[in-house]
Amino acid sequence: MAFCTHLNKEDIGRHVQLCLDLLHQYQWFVDSYVLDFFVDDHWKRIPKTWQHWLKVSDAKDLAQWLDVGRPLKTSYPVPLSLLALRKAQEVLSLGRNPLENPAPIAEFLDLKPSDPTSNSWNTFQDEFSAKNQTGKTLLHVFRKHIKPKKQHEISRMAQVSDIVSRKCHDEKNVIDIGSGMGHLARLLSYTHKFNVSCVDIETDFTASAIKFDQDLRKSLEKRQNSHDQDSPKFRGPSHVTFRLDPEMDITELEEKLASKFNHEDTSFTYGIVGLHTCGDLGPLLIKLFVESPGCVFVQSVGCCYMKLNHCYPLSTFLANQPWHQFSYVNQELSCHALEMYIAKLQEEAHTKLKTHCYRANLELMISKKCPKARKSALKTVSRAHELEFETYVNRATAGMPFQFGLEDFQEVQGFELDNQITSNPEKKKQLTHDYLNDINIVFASGFELPAMDPSWTWFNVEEPLTFDHFKYRIVILDFFTYCCINCMHILPDLEKLEGIFGTDQVLIIGVHSAKFENEKIDGNIQNAIKRYGIHHPVVNDRQAKWWNQLQISCWPTLMILSPALRPLKMFMGEGHLDKVRYFVEEAMHFFNMSDSSTPPKRLPPPSCLGQVVSSTFLKYPGKISLWKDKILISDSGHHRLVVINRSGLVEQVIGSGVKGFQDGHLTSAQFSSPQGGIFIKNHLIIVADTENHSLRQIDLASKTVTTLAGNGQQGRDLSGGKNGPGQLLASPWDLCLGSSPKALETGELDTLFVAMAGTHQIWGLSLEDSSWWKGVSRKQGDIFAVAGSGVEENRNTSYPNKAGFAQPSGITFSSKLQSLYVADSESSSIRSLCLKTGTVKNVCGGSRDPTDLFAFGDKDGSSVDVRLQHPLGLVMNQSQDTLFVADSYNHKVKAVTHVTGKKAECQTIADISGLDEPAGMAFDPDTQELLIADTNHHTLKVYNVNTKVIRDITVHTSDETDFTTSVPVLKLRGNYDFKLQKDILFRTTEATIAIKITTILDSALKLNQDAPSHWKLVLPEGWHCASGLKGSFQADPLPVDLIVSPQSRPGPIYVEVNAYLCHKSDGLCLSKSALIELNAEQCDNPAMHTKSLALAIHL
Repeated sequence: MAFCTHLNKEDIGRHVQLCLDLLHQYQWFVDSYVLDFFVDDHWKRIPKTWQHWLKVSDAKDLAQWLDVGRPLKTSYPVPLSLLALRKAQEVLSLGRNPLENPAPIAEFLDLKPSDPTSNSWNTFQDEFSAKNQTGKTLLHVFRKHIKPKKQHEISRMAQVSDIVSRKCHDEKNVIDIGSGMGHLARLLSYTHKFNVSCVDIETDFTASAIKFDQDLRKSLEKRQNSHDQDSPKFRGPSHVTFRLDPEMDITELEEKLASKFNHEDTSFTYGIVGLHTCGDLGPLLIKLFVESPGCVFVQSVGCCYMKLNHCYPLSTFLANQPWHQFSYVNQELSCHALEMYIAKLQEEAHTKLKTHCYRANLELMISKKCPKARKSALKTVSRAHELEFETYVNRATAGMPFQFGLEDFQEVQGFELDNQITSNPEKKKQLTHDYLNDINIVFASGFELPAMDPSWTWFNVEEPLTFDHFKYRIVILDFFTYCCINCMHILPDLEKLEGIFGTDQVLIIGVHSAKFENEKIDGNIQNAIKRYGIHHPVVNDRQAKWWNQLQISCWPTLMILSPALRPLKMFMGEGHLDKVRYFVEEAMHFFNMSDSSTPPKRLPPPSCLGQVVSSTFLKYPGKISLWKDKILISDSGHHRLVVINRSGLVEQVIGSGVKGFQDGHLTSAQFSSPQGGIFIKNHLIIVADTENHSLRQIDLASKTVTTLAGNGQQGRDLSGGKNGPGQLLASPWDLCLGSSPKALETGELDTLFVAMAGTHQIWGLSLEDSSWWKGVSRKQGDIFAVAGSGVEENRNTSYPNKAGFAQPSGITFSSKLQSLYVADSESSSIRSLCLKTGTVKNVCGGSRDPTDLFAFGDKDGSSVDVRLQHPLGLVMNQSQDTLFVADSYNHKVKAVTHVTGKKAECQTIADISGLDEPAGMAFDPDTQELLIADTNHHTLKVYNVNTKVIRDITVHTSDETDFTTSVPVLKLRGNYDFKLQKDILFRTTEATIAIKITTILDSALKLNQDAPSHWKLVLPEGWHCASGLKGSFQADPLPVDLIVSPQSRPGPIYVEVNAYLCHKSDGLCLSKSALIELNAEQCDNPAMHTKSLALAIHL
């Protein structure tokens, strides 16, 4: 519209000529099907500079280039000719962005200010709710047969028709050309009071449209007969079936329309609308508007341009231009929305585009096997991108008169380097080396790795690394942020790579590039490094300098650097272990690193993360839940669960404390960073074993742990439906009991709901046979996706499988409100899932834009005006319909009220302060107490909602060895005069770690030689000490030689010193104590192992 109002006829003519010139110049490029890529050898037709850039670029780079309306930020320099083509596209293309609201249309039509025009588009639902209560009731009748995309289109067209009608003296006669099943016509007739006449060529469509009209009329009559006598009448559209001929005389056409629709004469006025006017139908509508005096407005959305035949070109100007003809291929390609492909490439859904490559390779095989069968109609293969190529070929060509053998597949070319399909290792190796050669040519000159900022904080090394440490090594830069579930998923891969390659020739560096403000703080990153067991060097790039300078665009991204510090390849997202390993191995061969005469600079020794140790029983507690007088705690940092009573006394420790995946007895079972846990019965617990990607069941009666779902490996299934460990999961984070839709009627809690953070979904485990939406039945033990598409976004919708979540990390159920409530951490919002209807809504926080995951902060208020920062936990006070939210990265607890209304209110509970990334909560309705896991403080707090009093729960045991577990339990003193924590890394082989502890006394004090000063040592399972476990303490250095064996388990090592001292001046005696905690962690990289350690205690 802006284009038409700012350009005159001559300007438009010049613009068209430039467009045609550009299209003619690139005719070979725009007349190309992906189908013919290999058959016609399109690759060789591309300029060499383009080939080099396309080889080294990834899918997101291509998306950047295609998205001409946005600034270009690619990983590698773009050839000038490609930049010029992109700029020409940008200048010559008409705007493709939709209008944000209908007001510009009214302004363009010069409507009077008094004419009502909304400042925002009505949604499909608004079209009804804005009318009357009857409209709300009938909404389901209208949308029963209409997909969401169509709902969006017809609601917009109806509103535009309403505005245009006002410009045309409130013209209410409308002819819907190509009306199909009459969805648009019904909306115009019912909500906007148009007199609609429908024309379609298909008899079946017309019959369906008449039936849907009758259904709507019956629903209205039924309502009028019951209680709503004032509900509006529904006249309904008229329908006819006949073909509109482009050569038809306009007078003849109007006579037909008048006779079909019972108009008294042919001079009636009308408007024309057409949604998806196929081929010649779109230009025909314009012809009707131009040539018919009775047609006062036209509104058309065209499609299927390759079917244009009689009506192109419409103007003599265009017909006289050279190169105005467009091929069938060109016209068909113009029907496809470029935005769809850009979105798939940007959102890493580009794996589905692999189907195009499959089809192109198959076309090559068909052209060689049976040329006459080229471009045959093949069978549709669902989820083809998840199949091996051979499987896809067999399914797509089933029933065709030929078969493909091994020799046919071996001729297939053009697979990307990291594709696992190729059956020719030598060919794959050659392709990889060709790629490495090409990338070296691209960066042979003019590229320098951006300098490192001296202010950056380094972790896991005693001094900052420099580029001298990078040189002569293959360097893997892991751009991550510690909140990101995908970043967590690749940590085991990085640990495996460390074990395979060591640090002599391959160096892994974590480049922490924070998303949230809270993640920029050194202490929080340090906690995350300890919590996740990261051993390689990590640097805190607070301002994301490298992120921006190297044009990184998503977490996680692995950038591989050559020994000369040049970029080689980037791997975005997760699941690339085998590809990265293969590429690094080939890069080492390519650069002949085994024969390098220049050894890399020796890395500085690993540092220990020194900090004051907490004297608590727990380590990074995650989720907590209540059962009668028991509290269940996920002691995530110790890879175990703990059951305590209300006073904090430990009643049961579940798990050996060794990170692993093992069923069995309570004391020998192994977990890996468990999170949500819940009592199902008095003696049965189910826990989300997060890093083992599984659900485990704990039977306190039989003292056993078993696996309900998952097998320790990350799954990528977005549907589920299996029963038992064969159903793979992805990072289940929290659990709650709730009801299936059918069970809501009885209140039975027949489903265990799972916040599946790894796939951004909500899943369910059927505890009993259950019934779900659309008549779907689930058997006892089935685990399945309940809501969420698997795309990481903040999308609210009435269709649960179309909704989008972003790393849901907390979940709770309200039987009263019949809904689940979700802490959607990466969108920083609280969401609801109505279990009766499946509707997903926003409660508070987040953005209105479902793709915007950066709407975070710290702001109380209502609805989307609220700002949270990565909330991890929530719990419901059902008596008050109040949600308590652990706003983790703001270190606060907030209360959300009016959760069922459009304006939920969120307020910070000011009485609760001093928290550090709280991750879980539980609420006791009887005592009105809120229990909080103060995660980074390794403790629990209790807040009384009525009295506003907050207190700590001290988790303790009745003696030092209550439970058989490899995690030692030391009964700690209330206060120590000195505390210190250090990390030691070991491998389960025979070794000795020599530790020397020196005592530094205050200059005014001396050791009382007559008093029984002593030291004490507590070790995990499988450890020994050459000097024993206790002894008398002298001020001399204390040697503690720790002996490691294959049976040694990870866990804390405690050294407690109790010293009796005297003042030198007056002989007054006193006692002082010190505690050292050595956190022993397994590490497969020998270069990182602790061989000796010198410590000092100050008394």
